[in-house]
Amino acid sequence: MFAEGEVFYRGMKQVDFEILRTTGKLPGTSETFTSPTLEYIKAVGYGSGNGEVIVKFQMTRGTLAELKKIGIKNDVSPKITSYYPDMPRISPTDNWTMNNALFKTEGQKYVDLGTLKEVQVNIGLGTGKALDIFNERIFNFQIVQ
Repeated sequence: MFAEGEVFYRGMKQVDFEILRTTGKLPGTSETFTSPTLEYIKAVGYGSGNGEVIVKFQMTRGTLAELKKIGIKNDVSPKITSYYPDMPRISPTDNWTMNNALFKTEGQKYVDLGTLKEVQVNIGLGTGKALDIFNERIFNFQIVQ
């Protein structure tokens, strides 16, 4: 259905989806993380009848590049270092939720359980600049589960 652009996924409460549906903008939560894969969102339990939905976002091309410009990473694991070698690491004084996109490796416990194939890098949009970039670049969205 989505032929162009970049894809992000997010599990969210139905009430947050209603805000998205009526405003066209993803509401900010404490960290507002997105995932590059539907597999991860399902592994962490979204969309399993808890009043939650999984949303697929179609973004204009270059969204990831824009988020990388203000990106910081959470660790120096081989996965994140290979993807983002020049990205600065988060520091205790960073107010990342307002000023940055947080690139974070996640999923090891789900890999260990056999639910996921590999650890991945999710992106936290926070409630400031990164969320604004994301919302400006939403091309389309739909519930996938």
